[in-house]
Amino acid sequence: MIETSPKNNILIVDDTPENLSILRKLLTEKGYQVRPALSGEVALKAVQSQPPDLILLDIMMPGMDGYEVCSILKAQEETSSIPVIFISALTEVEGVLKAFQAGGVDYITKPFRSEEVLARVQTHLSLQNAIHEKEAAHRMLQVIMDSIDNAIITVDAQRRVINANKQLDTICGKLQGDDRTFQQRLLDGSGHCAMALQQVFEDRRQVKEHRVECSCGTGKSKTLVLNATPLADENDELNGAVLVVRDITRLADLEKNFLEKHRYYDIIGKSAEMQKIYTLLEQTADLDVNILIYGESGTGKELIAEAVHNASPRAGSPLVKVNCAALSESLLESELFGHVRGAFTGAVRDRIGRCQAAEGGTLFLDEIGDISPSFQAKLLRFLEQKEFERIGDSTTIKADVRVVAATNRDLQGKVRKREFREDLYYRLKNLLVKLPPLRQRSGDIPLLVSHFVEISRSSMNKNIQGMDSDVTDLFLHYSWPGNIRELRSTIHYACALCPGEIIGREHLPPEFLEAVSAAGPEAVSAEWASFSPDTPQSEKEAILAILKKTDWNKAKSARLLGVSRATLYSKLLKYGIEEKD
Repeated sequence: MIETSPKNNILIVDDTPENLSILRKLLTEKGYQVRPALSGEVALKAVQSQPPDLILLDIMMPGMDGYEVCSILKAQEETSSIPVIFISALTEVEGVLKAFQAGGVDYITKPFRSEEVLARVQTHLSLQNAIHEKEAAHRMLQVIMDSIDNAIITVDAQRRVINANKQLDTICGKLQGDDRTFQQRLLDGSGHCAMALQQVFEDRRQVKEHRVECSCGTGKSKTLVLNATPLADENDELNGAVLVVRDITRLADLEKNFLEKHRYYDIIGKSAEMQKIYTLLEQTADLDVNILIYGESGTGKELIAEAVHNASPRAGSPLVKVNCAALSESLLESELFGHVRGAFTGAVRDRIGRCQAAEGGTLFLDEIGDISPSFQAKLLRFLEQKEFERIGDSTTIKADVRVVAATNRDLQGKVRKREFREDLYYRLKNLLVKLPPLRQRSGDIPLLVSHFVEISRSSMNKNIQGMDSDVTDLFLHYSWPGNIRELRSTIHYACALCPGEIIGREHLPPEFLEAVSAAGPEAVSAEWASFSPDTPQSEKEAILAILKKTDWNKAKSARLLGVSRATLYSKLLKYGIEEKD
């Protein structure tokens, strides 16, 4: 059911009770709500407690006269817009002029006629209601405009800003090294926005989807799209324009990275496997879902997490990283959720956790497969409810964070063995990104080599141009058990030793050359490339193949497998691989 608005509220101020009675009866019969006041002092108090829609004000009153009452009302912001109609027996021109100078909107002489009073009251109330409706519509329009991500600016024919939403300051703030305001730049005719408006005024045509590069606002280069439309009156006279500025920097960056094909943020690679990952990340950039990144050690899981964050709407908020494998269960809980003073020995002050520090942004949980079963339950609750308590505190804290987790463990296998909670696994894996090992994307090696050589050359202030063909051949056929991390370390070592422009075999790390010569590049690459951590049988076969190639040398085999000797021994026990006779 729609309720009608109440009748207008009118305050009558007159020191004569008979006048008050007549006016009150007259207006009440027409449905108005009427309040009387016998003096100016009483009227001012009544206005403060309940502002009326209109005031009928007598001039000649003892104490404070009508002129003074009206002047006080107009001087106060809360009451300045209330229309005041003077009612007085004074007919001299000076008195009438003084009433209007005090702020009155109309003047009725006594003795008044009922028809005149009603007509003037209705006229001014209708005008006041129209003003209120216009102001309400303007406020609603402003709220709508402020909720839009684009900057919307209305200017007159002299390019003076009439209206703008709050996005103007965000998108079109001050230029770097230029202290002029947006308005001053428009009037000076400088800047892309001024030129777009100038074109509208000169050609009387719209400017559509004009793409520009600009450093306004934050001082960083941004990609903007300008749309400008002329405003004409009923006589087709141009009296202004509307300018809409859209910031498409993030989309432009995605487009640029997509067109480059071999790079996505800081991720390097042009192979088909990496292109699929780029496409997946681009298509899901705006989806606010948890992501699980799976890949061997050194494949670049952290770079994927950074790219996910930077491509998302959360890019302006923090990206907070936690290495779960580096912390004990108690330390991990404190690190993630924080603690209060005295919660445990050594807790000398309150500390916020990484979850709270990442508010509005992204929380990256590296090595998620290594957390304990008891902490898995706590993490699951946080993921489901987006809330937690600091250690030693009972206050529940809400956290608006997106979780990106990474692991080199076979979480599905751990789920089957009941070592990892199935509900937590699926909560983390709203979206799964599987990173291929370097041995499965050898076509990216030259690209990665060039990238890492450029970094080392710059940091070491050397003039290294590349590698000779022999080294390139070794790199392309080596299995790279340490993946991209091992490749980067190898190149950094070689650049440090290389005195000239070309990296030769003699500049490579001894352990790398030893691993290559132990099995032969083709053999190692062929055997190790077939290994998939998801298949235990494949892992066993890969280990046996490497052991045979190295004549069961455990140290060399561990290096080729990219694991420690202790890990290799545990795998030998796990798969029942016995020592060579």
